[in-house]
Amino acid sequence: MAANLGEMAGLAWVSPPQDSRTGGTDMPLFAIVTAVGAIGFEQIVQWRYGPMGIVAFLLLSFGIKARSAATALFGGVILLLLLA
Repeated sequence: MAANLGEMAGLAWVSPPQDSRTGGTDMPLFAIVTAVGAIGFEQIVQWRYGPMGIVAFLLLSFGIKARSAATALFGGVILLLLLA
């Protein structure tokens, strides 16, 4: 009988290689800096362009994450119209 669900499903959990010189902390630092930048940008958009700016930014972000060109384009067009 399988020891865990991963073995039952035939999944192999592979950890990414870590650089022994840095201790593997590059990715968390990059993720934190990116998150802070995104939150800062979102706050600036909300302060400058209000709720419609947030809707446009969310559509753009969701479209990029979901790889949906139509959603990303729609959010980008709204942001461009707000900037004009």
